[in-house]
Amino acid sequence: MSVTAEEQRAEPRRRNRLPDFTERDAAALQWIGEQYGARLDVLSVLLGRLGGSSEPLSKWGVRNQIERWKRQGLVITERALGDTWVTPSRHGLDRVGLNLPTWKVPVTRVRHCHAVNIVRLYYEGTDIASASPWISERMTYRERGNQSWHVPDGVIKDPKHTDTQGPPRFIAIEIELTHKGRRAYQTEVFGNLRSGVETVSYFVADDAFRERLSADIRAALAERGATIRYAIQLLPEVPGVSYMTNR
Repeated sequence: MSVTAEEQRAEPRRRNRLPDFTERDAAALQWIGEQYGARLDVLSVLLGRLGGSSEPLSKWGVRNQIERWKRQGLVITERALGDTWVTPSRHGLDRVGLNLPTWKVPVTRVRHCHAVNIVRLYYEGTDIASASPWISERMTYRERGNQSWHVPDGVIKDPKHTDTQGPPRFIAIEIELTHKGRRAYQTEVFGNLRSGVETVSYFVADDAFRERLSADIRAALAERGATIRYAIQLLPEVPGVSYMTNR
């Protein structure tokens, strides 16, 4: 079948046209920006869910999506500790209304950032997530402003009190990969919680760390005479992602 002159002229325009910016693009960039950045396996799960699937998006699908974003100037890719990380560019953050700085993927923080991302993915797969959405560390920093209370890795409104009158009550979420020392838990965390935080929920890597952390928290609360609730559980497993190891 012959190609008309008009079709020949239209073909370069089709090739050079930027892809559409979809609702899934906006939701994904919002999520990545709130979480600083994301490794490819996290994006695979996230994009699969945003596309309505319980299965992670294929590696080809993830890389194709990233290339679409890069063509629009929405994201930057960087290598850190052997992995590819995706972060929103200034244009990408502005596109979804996030008044946040770009993130340079510091190698000292990627293990922790990745673990927080997995915990958020795990939480957002639970039944209560729609009623009590995850509030990220970055958004909490912005909310805190010039105040000095402790900013956890994530916050959710206590689902037992979402329909009640009065000030909101919060659960602070902490992902603990390294031991801080008892004094830090006493002063920086439990001695400096924002108003309304009634429970601190910790995620740790193994049982030995859980026992040590539990002893430190009990001692810190006893010394302060405080009755704040806390929970300590192992880092959750999310199909399609893996935790980073020391290398």
